Amino acid sequence: MEEVKKVGIIRSVYLYLVTAISIVVLLISVIGSLNIVIREYIFGVHGSWDVMTYPVDGKGTECSEESLLYSYDSKGTRYEIDASLSKAEKKAKVEECVKKAEERNKLQNDNQIKRDFAQYLAMFLIAIPLYFYHWGIIKKEANK
Repeated sequence: MEEVKKVGIIRSVYLYLVTAISIVVLLISVIGSLNIVIREYIFGVHGSWDVMTYPVDGKGTECSEESLLYSYDSKGTRYEIDASLSKAEKKAKVEECVKKAEERNKLQNDNQIKRDFAQYLAMFLIAIPLYFYHWGIIKKEANK
């Protein structure tokens, strides 16, 4: 009889534990989804991937004149990549790079939102049936 009681206690602990974990996962998924909606669509605040990868001052990053128009050899000597470009053409090349960087950042932001939302949706879709199944067993045993 003691063995049956032990199994019953372990079973009850398991059922309540899985139910509690399911509730926690459900809460995390709902809070995470609401966070995405509020952050992105109500307040318009984007994640760290929205930080621009080009400079304001035009120095040292992917869309600066230095990185787009010049190259360095192994000795550190600077060479102009295309010396035939006019000042206006150089400016246009930098502006084109900035535009592409902005488009890439927007795409990265949109994709990150989709990945995050898919993760929270998957958590929700897994936790719901686990919760209802285990809670149903608990209620059925309580009604006996």
